Amino acid sequence: MADRDGGGVDIDHLQRLVQLDLDDEQRRGLRKDLRQLEQSIEGIKNVDVEGVSPAYQPVELAGRERADDPDAPLEIKDVLEGAAQQQRGHISVPAAPSSHDDK
Repeated sequence: MADRDGGGVDIDHLQRLVQLDLDDEQRRGLRKDLRQLEQSIEGIKNVDVEGVSPAYQPVELAGRERADDPDAPLEIKDVLEGAAQQQRGHISVPAAPSSHDDK
C-alpha cells in the first residue's frame, strides 16, 4: 500500500526514485515539508498576474557588462615561458589517444 499524504504524494515511490532509506520520523518530516511545498505552489498558482509582463531576469543587470576592449596581445616569449613543454618555438602537448592505438 502506498504511503500517500493528503496532497497525493506517494512517499514510498518518491523514496524508491531517489534511493533514500528513511525512518518513520524522517518520513513524517518529508511529508510535512511536501505539504508546505504544495501549499506554497498553490498560493503562487492563485496569484493574479493579469497584465503583468514576464520577468526574464528577476534582478536587473544593467551596467554589469564590461566593454569589449581588446588587450594587448601576449608576447610569444612570455607565453612559452609559462608552458610546461615547448618545441621549436611552440607549446608542446602529449598526443591525444587514438582509437587506432588499441589495435
